Amino acid sequence: MSETPEIQPSAEADAAQDLDGVLGTALSIAQENLAQMGGIMPFAVVLENEATVARRIAENDDAPEEGEPSLRMVLVEPTGDDEDAEIDGGVIVAELLEALRAQRGDLAAAAVVSDVTLLEADTDAIHVEAVHVLGPTAALVQPYTLGESGPVWGQLDGDTPEGLGIWDD
Repeated sequence: MSETPEIQPSAEADAAQDLDGVLGTALSIAQENLAQMGGIMPFAVVLENEATVARRIAENDDAPEEGEPSLRMVLVEPTGDDEDAEIDGGVIVAELLEALRAQRGDLAAAAVVSDVTLLEADTDAIHVEAVHVLGPTAALVQPYTLGESGPVWGQLDGDTPEGLGIWDD
């Protein structure tokens, strides 16, 4: 397991802002997908680090405007021959984490989204967990029920991060 570096106050504020950015973007995309399609597949939202953004700007490689954050979505296609087969969200999340670990040198932060069941509340929820390269983590759950006119949202709550292990060796 890698050792977390000591975080300076300004870097800590930047890391918190980065986490807010990936968490908010991921939750917004998940809510929109749920409203439009009635469900969500696990996915990730990543924030590229400054070196990666600078390289992409220099290469004119679909880079953001200079000074803008470089957020992008990461998807993993389900494997298997049967298109009607039940998709195992746990397998998709594991494959997402593997893909993120392969890109970790380019990332500053990442958020992974999955659809979960809250057993105690007997409801479904969007679960978003985010991690920053400097060590800070955050997680939230957005309960919902699917009504005839779309999702009915419950109370958005913080959650205890389980640890995505993207930067762990």
